[in-house]
Amino acid sequence: MNDQEHPRDLARYLQDYNELPFERLAEKYRRRKVVETIQKFSPARVVEVGCGSWSIFHDLPQDIIGTIIEPIPELLTLNFTKFGSRADIGCFLGTLEEFVSRSSEKFDMCVLSSLLHEVDDPSRLLHDCQKILDLGGSILIDVPNALSIHRYVGQSKGIIPTIDAITSTQHRMQQARNAYSPSTLCDQLEEVGLTVVHIETFFPKPLDNSSMQDLYENGVITDDFLERLYSLSARLDPVGSEILAVVVRKS
Repeated sequence: MNDQEHPRDLARYLQDYNELPFERLAEKYRRRKVVETIQKFSPARVVEVGCGSWSIFHDLPQDIIGTIIEPIPELLTLNFTKFGSRADIGCFLGTLEEFVSRSSEKFDMCVLSSLLHEVDDPSRLLHDCQKILDLGGSILIDVPNALSIHRYVGQSKGIIPTIDAITSTQHRMQQARNAYSPSTLCDQLEEVGLTVVHIETFFPKPLDNSSMQDLYENGVITDDFLERLYSLSARLDPVGSEILAVVVRKS
């Protein structure tokens, strides 16, 4: 969310994102885990940095005051069309860096769902998040997991050379960094003065997204099967497909 040496093509990103196989199904479980975790921490004011096609505020209680920061106009418009007349959700068209420079608003929780791994300067993004947090506020982070079962399968089949290698999907989505593992994510967070108070992996999936999509479309795997995968998250931690962490500033 800053001025990058190689700025991202957001229009191309949105087009490619909409065409990704299995992403809509994976997004459902990602959003569920994020919403469940937010409710456990009970923040009163939440800011969502990057809302995607379905904001978390569609699924959170309306007593949570919310703000969305989103640089892609189409996504902001799409979500606010669905919100209708709700006045409890604010919006900002732009990046987090731009929001920080123009607003003095403070929040109890900043949500970075499926975002930290996409930016060139994660440290700067995390520092910007801290600037908009109230005392005692937290940051919720979700990223893909380099230790996911499907990456081990991909490595054994020769599809990727190493577990944390940059995949073809990452190249397509303009991501230039290796995927995080739980330990490398914790290292990144601690480097910028944050303390991890909660971390887990979830939604273990055995195959890459293209293979999962093919099996789903052909009826080999069903919605019930996906629900069972999600229910196995705790038992199969740390090889779930995604990592979720909640952090606070070091005291």
